[in-house]
Amino acid sequence: MGQANNNKSQQKKATRLHHRNVHANDDFLFLSERYPELKKCIKIVNNKVRINYNPAALYCISKVLLHYRYNINWDIPDKFLIPTIPSRANYVHFISDLLTPEHFYNTEKVNDKGLGSDFNTEMCIQDGADVCFSELIPRGKQVLGLDIGIGANCVFSLLCNRIYSWDMIGSDISIESLDVSDTIIKKNNLSSCIKLLHQENSEYILFGILDKTEIEDLKFSFTICNPPYFDSVENSEINMHPARFRSCQKHEIITHGGESQFILKLYFESKNFSKRVIWYTSQVSKLKNLRFLKSVLGKEIINNELKSLRYTTLKQGKHDKWVIAWSFFEKEERISILKFLRNNKNMSS
Repeated sequence: MGQANNNKSQQKKATRLHHRNVHANDDFLFLSERYPELKKCIKIVNNKVRINYNPAALYCISKVLLHYRYNINWDIPDKFLIPTIPSRANYVHFISDLLTPEHFYNTEKVNDKGLGSDFNTEMCIQDGADVCFSELIPRGKQVLGLDIGIGANCVFSLLCNRIYSWDMIGSDISIESLDVSDTIIKKNNLSSCIKLLHQENSEYILFGILDKTEIEDLKFSFTICNPPYFDSVENSEINMHPARFRSCQKHEIITHGGESQFILKLYFESKNFSKRVIWYTSQVSKLKNLRFLKSVLGKEIINNELKSLRYTTLKQGKHDKWVIAWSFFEKEERISILKFLRNNKNMSS
């Protein structure tokens, strides 16, 4: 009976994660035998694994999953944001779908009724029928991503490289965070695959990075970003799980105007680098912010300022998040570039 319950729980989890996300099969009982330090983080209640949600447990779980699933040796100091690995992997897999020329996100046009009949936008939501086969995904160093706000944990860049062998450049306003990421990168012998850049002006996101002399000639396949959620310390203390609030730097979760204004700023800056990146993307933590951004960027489509707009629901745990993505490339041009990237695996960035 206990095994049946575990199987049902596993199946439910699997249906909520991206179909290529290996964390659908994470078995914490097995992992706790292989990594004894996990035993302090979990308890068994009615044959089900319950996780103790505190900073020490979250850190231990992330460290174990990164090592077991991706052979990544990972450590970060206290007081930095601790990532949840399955959810970060979900986002990476969505980007891999975006980079696949034949996939739904690149080939279909969908009218989003939520924006009203005046909006003829390119949008779609991922569902179970939309399976993108692994062999269609561009892999290797010719795919270059920009990790905006790489932070101290470096997790997006690590996952992008380990899962799909993509090269990454990470930016951050915090030198302290970059130093921690640099230590992780060197420990895993990834210095040739993941580069770091300091954003010297906290008022900018892309300015001061994409126009740096050392990378001004590089073309990026995508951006990836987990933006600060809140506009004040008070809002973050009210709305964030205490375990996660105590384990982060303020700049990692707080920005002027909150999440929606950060992403809007990212969009308007991206217009100045329209042909430097195929797909600009950002995670969105609140549905109301997604609706606001869809409305604003949908109008940009109508005004022909923007060519393609996508979003997806990241189903993970009890709380859904979303990713919004936009491109200034016409569909035919975009697909042609993506096919070139896939067919030239040995090409250097």
